[in-house]
Amino acid sequence: RADTGRIVRLAIEPEPLCVLETTPETLAFFTRLRAAGDAAGCGPAVREHLGLCYDVCHQAVEFEDAAEAITALTAAGIRIVKVHVSCAIELEDPGDAAARAALARYAEPRYLHQTFARTADGRILRDVDLSAALAVAPPTEWLRAAAWRTHFPVPVNLERLGPLRTTRGDVGRALAAVARLGLRPHIELETYTWPVLPGAAPTDVIEGLAQELVATRDLVAAAGIA
Repeated sequence: RADTGRIVRLAIEPEPLCVLETTPETLAFFTRLRAAGDAAGCGPAVREHLGLCYDVCHQAVEFEDAAEAITALTAAGIRIVKVHVSCAIELEDPGDAAARAALARYAEPRYLHQTFARTADGRILRDVDLSAALAVAPPTEWLRAAAWRTHFPVPVNLERLGPLRTTRGDVGRALAAVARLGLRPHIELETYTWPVLPGAAPTDVIEGLAQELVATRDLVAAAGIA
């Protein structure tokens, strides 16, 4: 910084079923972090250099409201350094066997696909990884849930994947909150799952990424972010 005037910041990223996963946990963590920094005499450096990476897919999987989460984080003085533009998969009707069979195609071993279900009374069920067995023959409580969401980033230009939905709407709401609050985070498109997307061929990747970048540009513009 002394040489270039540039500031390097570390963006801590909550993720489902990790040490930090929900917005309330993140708020509590930063409260403890800042108290420890103040006690150690480095509170200003903590506030200047430690911030948050808000991954839209991660928080959507938790069934959080993106606008409410970003507003709460900003109100607590937590700097949102980076926003990952990414979409999760949503199973709208867990009772639909055909839709669950479609979801089972996304069970693969390379990446971790944490899967959550929200029950009719608002409780959240969790499974550390999507499996074909969970999708095809889920426990009764999962079968009767209102919806499922799976941490499998899918192209942000898509609202549907056959009988499945994506959480693309959360991206728009997150970016609108960023604009409304006057934030200037680094915005990164993050779909790393192209090699394991069901039915995707290697020749599809360049065209798919181009479509995602155009869609992200349009979402950023629609949110009013310069």
